[in-house]
Amino acid sequence: MIESAASRIVRSPIVKGALGLVNRVPFPFHRFPVTVCGHRMVARTLDRFLALWFWKYGVFGAAEVGLLGTLCRDGMSVLDLGANVGFHTLLFARTVGAGGHVWAFEPDPDNFATLCTNLELNSYGNVTAVQAAVGTATGRGSLYRSPFHCDHRTYPTEEGRTEIPVAMVSVDEFLPPGQRVDLVKMDIQGAEGMALHGMKRTLASNPGVVILMEFWPEGLLKTGFSPEQVLSELENLGFALYRIDERTNDVEKVRNRETLIGSLAGSGYANLLMVPEGGLPWSRTTLP
Repeated sequence: MIESAASRIVRSPIVKGALGLVNRVPFPFHRFPVTVCGHRMVARTLDRFLALWFWKYGVFGAAEVGLLGTLCRDGMSVLDLGANVGFHTLLFARTVGAGGHVWAFEPDPDNFATLCTNLELNSYGNVTAVQAAVGTATGRGSLYRSPFHCDHRTYPTEEGRTEIPVAMVSVDEFLPPGQRVDLVKMDIQGAEGMALHGMKRTLASNPGVVILMEFWPEGLLKTGFSPEQVLSELENLGFALYRIDERTNDVEKVRNRETLIGSLAGSGYANLLMVPEGGLPWSRTTLP
């Protein structure tokens, strides 16, 4: 999701080192707003500035814009877990309108500052921006920062990364009991199992909620969560699981969890759509 494929590229030490150097160049990118899907957006680093242009011309996120336009409705309550600099948050805010609300969680201080700036530039008052990572419980944790600003992790990696302290929140502890949630988007680099564990009450009390998330088995295992168990628990909560084909925009029901997991060895990932058992909210098997 967002730049999942691109984020894998920075595992190359050469690319990572180059990005680290370039992103430290003190160029005032924030003085050059880019109009993305009707929103004025800024960035503070070169990689985020390039991302704005990629979003603008559909290199990143084109399929998701159509999908979220179908899933998101006026008046909805939305959780954006891993908001980054606000591309999806702004789309949600516009769609849910004054009668809806968006909670956008982003732990990285640079990304969070940019997220807040982009919300101010577009005058949205229906968004609560939260500078925190989402996990199993509320407390303190660490963020292991990557030079590529969509690949920060909340768990140690084999790479040498800068570690900074961050706030951690559990959705169940953050939201009051009975809070309606209609849509959850998660792209948190393998910490999705942790986030799901911390929102069991919220999901159980919102039987109509839809989840769009990145499913990366290797990342889940690094946080101590079995990919098989994550999918099994979602099905036990009443979700039907669908895989989104980024190349064709087709949506295919996941009929065998083991087969899906086996197809995603190493850095392999899939974008999954979880809807209440009964099927997709549209009749076609191709994204609207």
